[in-house]
Amino acid sequence: MNKSIWIKGGCIAAAFFMAAMIFLRADAGAGIPLPPPWDKVVHFLYYGTMALLLAHGVGRRWLWIPLVLVPVIGAADEWNQAGIPGRDSSIFDWMADELGTVAFVYAYFRATNDATGKSRAEVRGPPLRVFRAVAHHASGPSKGGKGERP
Repeated sequence: MNKSIWIKGGCIAAAFFMAAMIFLRADAGAGIPLPPPWDKVVHFLYYGTMALLLAHGVGRRWLWIPLVLVPVIGAADEWNQAGIPGRDSSIFDWMADELGTVAFVYAYFRATNDATGKSRAEVRGPPLRVFRAVAHHASGPSKGGKGERP
């Protein structure tokens, strides 16, 4: 089985569990109260990390998914907090969520590009075994009329 599929699936699962923890721990109270601006920094980092995991899980072709889904989760969290006594709901928390999402997805996009602006997968091209098979087929059969496997 392809190792990268497991890694990407693990990233999606981790992002899902991060989102689930937001709602599962919502009634547990405010936790450690952080003074401004540190509460916004935590929002930025938490939602940015969730977006980064999801971006790696879905790949460059589907980067719009974390850019839409993570802010929706952040908005749902703020809406949920509005109905919980002792919790504070703020548009500024949601804006920190959104900024973290955009910053981390952009960093992922840049990190997976080379200097020409192409993705690393585009630069690498098809796997080497394709070239070996084509080269072997072009060279013709070897001894006894049977070709060797690449």
